[in-house]
Formats: sequence, structure tokens, C-alpha cells
Amino acid sequence: MVRRHFLAVSTIWGSKPLFGGQVNPPLAMVGSFRPPISPDEFVQNFEIANGSFLFLISSRLPGGARLVRTSPEGTVKWTWVAPSGRSYAGLGLRPSGAIVLPYFVRKGREPGGFLDELTQTGAVVRTLRLPFATAVWEFVVTGDNLLTFREDGSVVSMNLQTSAIRTLTPGLTRLESARVHVMSDSEVLIVDRLEARLGRLGLGTERCEWATLEAPELADSLRYFSERWRQSTASVQAGAVLRGPVVGASCVATDGSFYFLLQPISRVKGAVLLRARRSSGVDARLLVQLPGKDLRRLLPHWLAVVENRLFLIYGDGYVDEYQLP
Repeated sequence: MVRRHFLAVSTIWGSKPLFGGQVNPPLAMVGSFRPPISPDEFVQNFEIANGSFLFLISSRLPGGARLVRTSPEGTVKWTWVAPSGRSYAGLGLRPSGAIVLPYFVRKGREPGGFLDELTQTGAVVRTLRLPFATAVWEFVVTGDNLLTFREDGSVVSMNLQTSAIRTLTPGLTRLESARVHVMSDSEVLIVDRLEARLGRLGLGTERCEWATLEAPELADSLRYFSERWRQSTASVQAGAVLRGPVVGASCVATDGSFYFLLQPISRVKGAVLLRARRSSGVDARLLVQLPGKDLRRLLPHWLAVVENRLFLIYGDGYVDEYQLP
């Protein structure tokens, strides 16, 4: 997955035996809320904005999308309804607090890529045309730059102040089931969920340093998925290897720590939450108790860590809170 133009640093974010091998009791939920959402709607994207939660809610039926801002306790601050029929492809935040929503127009007189920019209070400031229309697999806003990760491995950066466009060539190949998190105004973290690798991409240097996460639990998960799909190869094309992502929902905390849920998740034992730091590797593990046996809520889609508060966010809108030790 690494091309010749890609600067790869083969470091390992490893771990020592966690908590001396002792099994800690799982974290119990201390609170839960759900923003206003109908049975035909789902949370498409989630972000933390200056201590508030932003939910981009889309509908399974024709009718558009909504942006809902709440407090971490669930109090709704405002709701913005998108123009009818508009479907957004991402959600990002500028340092000023402005909200960025990219979208595509496939048909009509002017097909192409666009973005709506909103204030912190949900008022539309402007609509910009983007320099691309297709072949984009991830959007990220870092600083005042909109980054688009393209199918050909390039990264296009558009400055939202000057509209200047720059193409970065870190030599990426598209990673199936990858996620991208903002580390700072000049750096993003690419999460290879299949191989449990992290790539730190610097906008100034155009370099991506890859590191491999390593922990006993990760090794067990990799073996689990390998064996599971090895038993299923009779039903797939000869030579094909199907894999499941070992890294589930994840986030980067304000101190730079990387938190993620390990897959597969056990409804009986709970979810394993791992924390990795650049200096010490995977240095903490906790069990998180999940609510009930409702399969819709079995797999959280997003994580958020605010000081010592952990939030699990689900596609059906539920937000469950836990207290980190």
C-alpha cells in the first residue's frame, strides 16, 4: 500500500502487558441522550465544536439533511435545515468555528463539487465551488484548508480563505475502511483500520510517517479475522482474502492520544477501549459496558474524549457517556 514516493518510517507503537494482566471491571454508563431524530433518519457525521456536539443528520427518504448542535449533556442549541434534496459528503470545522459541509451536484446545468459554510450559530455565510467533482474518498478540514483524499493517492488542499489550490503527492493508495483525524492545523492522522496502522501526514512536508499499533489484543483480533475469512474462502473468488477492520470507532483527544475500540466487540464482555500515545505506544486498556442487546447500537460509529469523559456515538443518534479513570 506504500508507493515509492511515500516516505515510510517503520516504527511500532507497541505495548507492554496491560494493567499487569489484570482484568478491570467494565466502565458503566453514567449518562445518555439522543438528539431529535426520526426513525427514517440517521447520524451521517459527528464533530466536536468548541465544547459542543455537532450532528449531521440525513434521511433515508428524499428530503435533505439537518445539522443539530447540542451540549455534551444533550441540550439542543440550534438546528439548521439544509436545502431540500441536498446530501452532504462530509462535515468539518475551521479554527474560527465556522462549519464546512461539502456536497456534490451530479445532474443539472452546473454539476460539480460545492461546499456550504455556516457560522457557529447555523447561519449560511457562503457557498463555494470545489475544484473537483468525483473520485474523492475522504474530506477533512484542518486549519483553513479543505483536504480531499483522491482515488489516485493524491491529496488536494484548498485554502478556504484565498481559494488557492495545492496538490500534495505523498504517494498514498486508497485504504479500504480508512479514517482520517485532525491532529493539528498542519497534520492529520490516517487510520488503516484493517492493518492497525497509523499514518501521520504533514501538510508542509508532504511526508507520511507510518507506525504499526501493537498490543496482545490487536494480535488476537487479527488472528480472529484471518481465521474467520479463511474458513469462508470457498464462497469467494480463488485467492481472494476478505478482512474485517480490527480498529473500530476512534478519535484523537486534545492531548494527542489516539483512542479506539477493538473489533470484534463482545456484547457479553463489552468493548475493549485502547489508548495509544506516540511516546509510549498502546499504554492503556479498558472494558466498556455496552447498552442492552439492541443490534443497532452494538457498534458505535464515533468516539469522543473530553477531558475524562468518554462518549460513544451511534448511528441512530444515541450518545452514551462514561467516566474515564
